[in-house]
Amino acid sequence: MNIVSKINGRFKNQNLSEILLDIKSIILSGWYSFRLEATFPFYVMGKIRILKRYGTIQIGKHTRIWKGVKFSAYGNNQNQGPRIIIGKECSIGDRTEIHAGKQVKIGNRVIIAWDCVIMDRDYHPLHGDNESIEPVLIEDGVWIGCRTIILKGIKIGRNAVIGAGSVVVRDIPESAIAVGNPAMIVGYRS
Repeated sequence: MNIVSKINGRFKNQNLSEILLDIKSIILSGWYSFRLEATFPFYVMGKIRILKRYGTIQIGKHTRIWKGVKFSAYGNNQNQGPRIIIGKECSIGDRTEIHAGKQVKIGNRVIIAWDCVIMDRDYHPLHGDNESIEPVLIEDGVWIGCRTIILKGIKIGRNAVIGAGSVVVRDIPESAIAVGNPAMIVGYRS
């Protein structure tokens, strides 16, 4: 299949504004691919922020990153660089922030709404101790509602749902529905 056929197939059922939005996304994705380890195609829907020192940020195929998203993979040691790993077919909502001191791993087909914060670190040590950093794992198919905060050391099981405005301070099992501050399990998906 030649390039013209691919382009025609991609834009076949779109109006002009949708085509222009797609073209902008493709250009932005190419621009940001220099700072990300991404599998094409992935889509950047507006300006994002990338803070990286000794870290890596991996983005899976067909993942959409909306405007204002911030990725921070900021470490102090080149040998133990922090990693943000995002699977394929995910959506990272507007102004969401993901901070890794060790590792934040997000599975495939995860939907994260806008204004969420996911972090594996405290950033500030207490009483002169070392900063506490514990990896975060979000498994496949998880839905995370807007303005949710997920703190260090958390594992969210496959197909779980986290309600809007929740603060996740303990692990959430597979298919659970959790809401509140702190997030409590209120049911399970069938």
